[in-house]
Amino acid sequence: MRISTIILYVFFSLISYCASAAVPPPMNDECINAIPLTVGTTCTYLLSTNAGATASTGIPAPGCANYSGGDVWFSAVVPAS
Repeated sequence: MRISTIILYVFFSLISYCASAAVPPPMNDECINAIPLTVGTTCTYLLSTNAGATASTGIPAPGCANYSGGDVWFSAVVPAS
């Protein structure tokens, strides 16, 4: 093999590996690990994703909104005021 052929082989092997690597589920993939949200008079933004999310165990899938099998969880305690 020539050097250029070897380099291309390694390059394409790395691309194939990167393209097929699975995304791990987010930490709030299950209800028990819901991320608590801050409730207040001002907005607090949270960057989140559902990439790699799976269907929750023990909870029926919703029958609406084109649910595709992945969900993430958040929790909030809203005061009466």
